[in-house]
Amino acid sequence: MIKALATDLDGTLFYPKRKRRLMKSDNKKFLKEFIESGRKLILVTGRNKYVSSKVAVSLNHNDLTIIGCNGGFVVDNGRTIIENEIPLENAKKLYDMLSRDKMVKSILIFTNKYNLVLDDSPLNSIERLIGIIGMKAQGVYNEPFIRGKSKVDEIFKDEAIKIYKIMPWYGLHWNGKKIAHQASIRYQESVGDLFDISWSKDAVEFVQYGINKAAILKEIISNCNINDDEIMVIGDSGNDVSLFRNFPNSFVMKQAPEEVKKEAKIIVESVADLKNYRK
Repeated sequence: MIKALATDLDGTLFYPKRKRRLMKSDNKKFLKEFIESGRKLILVTGRNKYVSSKVAVSLNHNDLTIIGCNGGFVVDNGRTIIENEIPLENAKKLYDMLSRDKMVKSILIFTNKYNLVLDDSPLNSIERLIGIIGMKAQGVYNEPFIRGKSKVDEIFKDEAIKIYKIMPWYGLHWNGKKIAHQASIRYQESVGDLFDISWSKDAVEFVQYGINKAAILKEIISNCNINDDEIMVIGDSGNDVSLFRNFPNSFVMKQAPEEVKKEAKIIVESVADLKNYRK
């Protein structure tokens, strides 16, 4: 019997995007019914807390469990209960390495104090302006951020800041996804002993070594007396592969890359499609 559902957000629950309504009505209806039937909903995302928390508000269930930044933190019932931050020395080493990578267009840092810190210094002024406008044009999905290399330097000096995830972005180039995928393989060889690395579209995601969506999800459901075969997992990108490999009831979105789709058991077009598999 299915007792829980763990869903990714971007490209999954938020597909197709609704810039005013967050998620399409079919998905929202399914999730509300799922929760009201006494089952557990867990959000498992690469995002920080800001947009994830909007889902809980939209469903009128502020007690949801949120696994954010690919396992960098866990929020339960509005309270942060787990933090898996990257050691500061390792974070600084990675940032310096990424800053030397000529293919990187910007570096995003996710922390406990700031939702998102953006270093867009590799971009020229026009590209930078377009990027800022593009982020703000995302409507309800827009993330609050601070920007500038000087801000990055500040967070590395602030002992109170915990860095959950670092993400280099490889731009809107026609083969940006391919460049990012190749970069993830290259960095796995060079710093794979320090970080858990995943590929997500035109970006690469770095979190603390040994931390990923599946590892933290297993910990959460174990504490809830839910077995691995009693939860459905669904996603669409490289950071969801650990879920597909570790849980038998795995679902992947139809529009996911082929490298990702082959890792899951069942292909679906929508989160709402899971209503046919929840018995």
